Amino acid sequence: MKLLFFTAAIVLSLLFANTTSAKQIAFTFDDAPRQATGYFDGPTRAKTLIKALKDHGIKQAAFFATTRHLNEEGKARLRAYANAGHIIANHTHTHPDINKTSLEDYLQEITTAHNQIKDYPNFKAWFRFPYLREGDTQQKRDGVRAHLAKNGYRNAYITLNNYDWYIENLFQDALKNGKEVDFDKLKEFYINVIIQGAQYYD
Repeated sequence: MKLLFFTAAIVLSLLFANTTSAKQIAFTFDDAPRQATGYFDGPTRAKTLIKALKDHGIKQAAFFATTRHLNEEGKARLRAYANAGHIIANHTHTHPDINKTSLEDYLQEITTAHNQIKDYPNFKAWFRFPYLREGDTQQKRDGVRAHLAKNGYRNAYITLNNYDWYIENLFQDALKNGKEVDFDKLKEFYINVIIQGAQYYD
């Protein structure tokens, strides 16, 4: 599925590079290392992704890690991303929804992940909220913000949401159910979603 990203990267580069006022896009990947199921195993996914980023001139992307999958293979994938020059950042330990989690437990999620990734090369104290939710109460919102500031973290919010996670879920379900996937049509659909999302949020 992630192979579709690479063509989208080229399209987005062209989309924004040919304007009178130059624009930039940061490429980020959440939930790294993703559970290695479906089309690629973990090592193949990492190797393919790193190569494609390099081939398309994307010198540095950011990988926001959820650390519950940091077995030896998962750790090797994060090291591979970091050793290729990419940023490793914090996405909590188990990807909880802050709206359904106490402030105390949520802050512990951030700390647990931090302790497992802080020594990776290219680690940055950046935090991305799972589900992009920052709290259903002012206490939670302000509590997390205060915690991040106290620990030198920045909120790595997004400005463009392409819902690729939903497309991937559909793709993985199709594989599990033995359905034949037309990759050309999937690629066309994926790129259209990326472009429309970029234009909408711009």
